[in-house]
Amino acid sequence: MVQKNNIKKSPHTFNDDKFPLLNKNNIDSCRYSNWYPKFEKNYAQYLVKSYIMNDIPESFVTFLLQDNIKLKYDGNLEFNDNDEFSDWSSDEESNDNSSDAADPISSYVDPAIDFFEVNNFISNSFKKSEKLTPRFNWSAPKDSVWILPYNNTMLTYTNEDVYLLLKGSNYIMHDLIYPYENVKGAENGDVNNHSLILREWIDDINPSMEFRCFIKNGLIVGISQRDIRTEYCYLNDIVGDLKIKIENFVESVFKPTFFDSEELEENGSEGQNAVIDMYLNLDTNYIKLIDVNPFCRSTEPLLFSWNELITKNTKEDYEFRLGENNTKLGARDHSENQIPLEIFDASLDPEKLRELTYEWSRLLSKQIKEEDC
Repeated sequence: MVQKNNIKKSPHTFNDDKFPLLNKNNIDSCRYSNWYPKFEKNYAQYLVKSYIMNDIPESFVTFLLQDNIKLKYDGNLEFNDNDEFSDWSSDEESNDNSSDAADPISSYVDPAIDFFEVNNFISNSFKKSEKLTPRFNWSAPKDSVWILPYNNTMLTYTNEDVYLLLKGSNYIMHDLIYPYENVKGAENGDVNNHSLILREWIDDINPSMEFRCFIKNGLIVGISQRDIRTEYCYLNDIVGDLKIKIENFVESVFKPTFFDSEELEENGSEGQNAVIDMYLNLDTNYIKLIDVNPFCRSTEPLLFSWNELITKNTKEDYEFRLGENNTKLGARDHSENQIPLEIFDASLDPEKLRELTYEWSRLLSKQIKEEDC
């Protein structure tokens, strides 16, 4: 069944207890460094070639989490004290070392020295492929793509590109600090073996052919178009072929490889829950498994609501939803992360908000007077 998302759904509230039981093993099974090797052994053709560094050093984690750090690498990019970046610094900044000595938090970090293992790993990966995209175990830095000048993508060409994307991303911060926030009784600090993944960049990706598939207790309960801000009319003509391809992949490749065979024998399909992102090209029979996500609220349901997915009657055929122009058009992804720092700060402090409003009014009045003269 294909449904176009042209009816505004009424909001539903429901308790998280309706979700399938979630434990640390469920979250850890979706770690990129866990599921990628499983498929690489027999189904490498369905993967995007990736280079994985496990157990990254604590010095690199500290660098990513800490504010007010300047990154200096071969005289190129650096973070200044306001967490901005530039490819130059003033003579005053360059010659004034006293402030750095007094404030070690704002001192320069040299990747080749301070986390040389990570720096060497990234350099060696670029020797194998000149175009890479970084991520951590559960998340990619999609919210910080605006930092780099590569058409709002996660494409990187240099070590500095990688550092900027990772350090500017709230998604990466979430991976580092709160990976188990949806697991009752689990301590987020339990993660001590973070992994850095660099995936080879694929040119000419067609965003209309990316889909998210929701699997509950071993059954597909919904498939959604990934690019929910655009209507691709031609998908209606090929949706039947898409369903066959995705269903065959889930049954013959994904489920037997991803889920534990011993648990399957003991519990059947109960507990076989995951949300997978896929890319397809029907003309070339090209299928790529892009990501595996936990079946929980922190995973975006896209054109569905979680209430629909949780309460889906599995005896009925699932819905394959395609977007229309009235879905979620109008804003770029993660544009909320791109507001000026002054406005963000002012939103947290009423006094700063008044000062910002006054200054804006003053400058506006001055401009009007100048134009009238």
